[in-house]
Amino acid sequence: MLWVIFTLLVILWALGTISNTLTGSYIHFLLLAAVALFIFGMLQRKKKKTEL
Repeated sequence: MLWVIFTLLVILWALGTISNTLTGSYIHFLLLAAVALFIFGMLQRKKKKTEL
């Protein structure tokens, strides 16, 4: 589920970068959200591996 959200946010960021006329700084927020979700997912995955 987290990978789907991450992928969707990255795709929206890429589309917004191409059509920069309407979006403004909202695209940068999407990029930050995608990176934050990616890091959060990696930390959770690492935590689960150490618990096993």
